[in-house]
Amino acid sequence: MLTDRGMRTVFPAAIADVIRNMTSLRFSKSVADEFHAGLTGFEPFAMLDNPTQVLQRVVRKQLTQRLNSVVQPLSSEAVFDVHHIFGNSPDWREIKIESSVSELVARISSRVFLGEELCRHEKWLEITQSYTVASFRAAAILRTYPRILRPLVNWFHPNVKVIRGTIAESRRIIGSLVERRQKLRAEAQANGLPVPTFNDAIEWAELEADGYPCDPAVFQLTLSFAAIRTTTDLLTQVMLRLAHEPENIEPLRKEMIEILQVDGWTKNALFKMKLLDSAIKEAQRLKPINMLEMRRMAVEDVTFPDGTLIRKGAHIAINNTSFSRAEVYEDYEKFDIYRFKRMRDEPGKEHTAQLVSTSLNHLSFGHGKFACPGRFFVSNELKLALCHLLLKYDWKSTPGVSHDPLVLGTTIMHNPETSIQFRRRKEEIDLESLEIEE
Repeated sequence: MLTDRGMRTVFPAAIADVIRNMTSLRFSKSVADEFHAGLTGFEPFAMLDNPTQVLQRVVRKQLTQRLNSVVQPLSSEAVFDVHHIFGNSPDWREIKIESSVSELVARISSRVFLGEELCRHEKWLEITQSYTVASFRAAAILRTYPRILRPLVNWFHPNVKVIRGTIAESRRIIGSLVERRQKLRAEAQANGLPVPTFNDAIEWAELEADGYPCDPAVFQLTLSFAAIRTTTDLLTQVMLRLAHEPENIEPLRKEMIEILQVDGWTKNALFKMKLLDSAIKEAQRLKPINMLEMRRMAVEDVTFPDGTLIRKGAHIAINNTSFSRAEVYEDYEKFDIYRFKRMRDEPGKEHTAQLVSTSLNHLSFGHGKFACPGRFFVSNELKLALCHLLLKYDWKSTPGVSHDPLVLGTTIMHNPETSIQFRRRKEEIDLESLEIEE
């Protein structure tokens, strides 16, 4: 079929098990081709296809392995960020939820990606949110031109100039931080003092690059847009659903309070929040961000078991729109926050109905060997943010405002103008006091 990103061979979900571990079908190659990875301004998309796989290694070996140690810094940052964005007014107020959530996710994520020094740098936060939108727009414009003309258009089109300027500004900001850290290390060595270490993604990238060239600014932009775009979309979807059906909020609060009072801010506490996990997965089921998932580009000719031939250079994808239909789920149109919790309570399904679980019936994080490696961090970040948002605020829909998404090509987007209402409430437990618990 002809999509907004070019011609794609689209398969039903059953084929996901066939292609899940095929190394001859590459997600990174598909992204690199769709987003002009060889052209200036699109360097973050080239980072996804870097042969050293430094981004993937950082996420798998560093971020995912440190989930417990980053929970408390994330919550500490959320205390400041939630107050900064939503305030303390006890009166009902209206807010455009997607932009507010995007800012919250960018701020919290930057605490782990960049550490305390830059996580509140306003220009950097602006860049992390704007680059994704601007680069997607510029990439779409370039796709309207023949391939042979794209390098030329890339130099002159104003939309592409914008993202090149963003890359340059990113290098200035991140470069200054890297230089300061190098100076601190050199001074420590010269004075015989312990060399300082920094528990954030800049340091992790240096470790995983293992001496290979790795532009720290491009790395940070890649990490940011990979994390912020999907997390923002899913958190926005959860908030819209809960605002529309606020009766679902109280049981979620009850679960949060019971668990946090015992476990404090730990990875284990977030894992125990099975109802919250179920509610997030249910929101994702009803509105995934992409109609097509498991996008792949063939790096060689591939023949499927049924004889289907995929030529080298061809793109394929899996239909991701069937999982909200009646043949898969009972009462498929209903937002049922207990749906996946009930499934987890069934023998043998404890580990198949979690938010981070992938299956033929849930492909939003991909499936198999090449499933999204950052989904474990995303899950924890979402739950932590929702603890702050639901315990500290009441939420309801704005009368007369539609929550219907917008469809742009194969992307299912939230309307950025959609608003909901909120007011400050007194949380049952002091979330800040939990910061000191181990």
